[in-house]
Amino acid sequence: MLTSAGWWFLLLSTLNANQSCERLEEVYKEVATVRSTVYNWFSKFKDIDCSMEDEDKLERPKELDLDVLRNQVEADPCHTTGEMLVKLDVNQSIVAHGLKSIGKDRKLSRWIPHVLIQHDMDRRVDAALYLLALRRSNVWFENLVTWNEKWTLYSNATAVPIGPTKEQKKSRNPTVEGDAVRLVEPPWS
Repeated sequence: MLTSAGWWFLLLSTLNANQSCERLEEVYKEVATVRSTVYNWFSKFKDIDCSMEDEDKLERPKELDLDVLRNQVEADPCHTTGEMLVKLDVNQSIVAHGLKSIGKDRKLSRWIPHVLIQHDMDRRVDAALYLLALRRSNVWFENLVTWNEKWTLYSNATAVPIGPTKEQKKSRNPTVEGDAVRLVEPPWS
């Protein structure tokens, strides 16, 4: 099989389609590409441009002036990115990237500065210290109050092996005996 590099060599050489077919048959013998395929490729890439100069693209990304974007957001922080891209004549991704680079974040349908003030940083430190100071237990579960709770009390007076016994498996109604424990049943039960 002919690789893409081989195709490019043949297309860019001074050979025509007939000469390229003969050359392929010399080199690849039985596994040479069929003549019709070679003709199709030559007709497809007949007017290929191999110049090294850059061409102007129709959809080249436009540059965004961040000062214009900042002024527009400060004038009306309720604008959506869709409204901004129409006014600035750029893509939505460019507007979103520009808003991120000027430090704006969308909160409650407004563009606000994404800056942590000292009060926010202090609150985060306080919350982290509080969580680190908690005992590593489920004490918080006992203080948890939920809506419409139902409490069930059962007695667990004697120690039982882990898992249900054979009799409990047969009866399909396993019960546990021992200390009294509260169970919280969800309101939808």
